[in-house]
Amino acid sequence: MLNRLQGVFRSFQRHDVKYVVIGGIAIILHGVPRATFDLEILIEAAPDNARRLLDARLDAGPGP
Repeated sequence: MLNRLQGVFRSFQRHDVKYVVIGGIAIILHGVPRATFDLEILIEAAPDNARRLLDARLDAGPGP
């Protein structure tokens, strides 16, 4: 699962998206074993950041 998300996160970085990862994936990334892989992304609530997020998702292509 994490491998499939790497391209999305790379695209977020390329497009300078301001975000934090929360939920089960964040816990796993901190080294705590977990049976679920729920992913929530909290983005900065600014119109320009929302545009960068949409551009980044389009750039990342199909995926999770």
